[in-house]
Amino acid sequence: MSCDLRRAGKAKIGSCRLAGLHSAGFPDLATKAAVTRTMTSQAYLLAANDIFWASGWICILLIGKVWLCKRAVSGGGAPVAAD
Repeated sequence: MSCDLRRAGKAKIGSCRLAGLHSAGFPDLATKAAVTRTMTSQAYLLAANDIFWASGWICILLIGKVWLCKRAVSGGGAPVAAD
């Protein structure tokens, strides 16, 4: 079975990949396991990407908060001599 992935719809792309693994000699269960493993690893990658973006925005917000805070005012006491 020859699949043209440029012309195939999203539903057909999955069946084309399954057919490609079948033609390579993989049994049905192994092809589904390979596709599931690939989908799971891509989902983890996208989740890590989202965590990265969220961490970046939190850092930017915290930098802005620190920049806008007032400086601490010292009591004006005598300086402490170093030992």
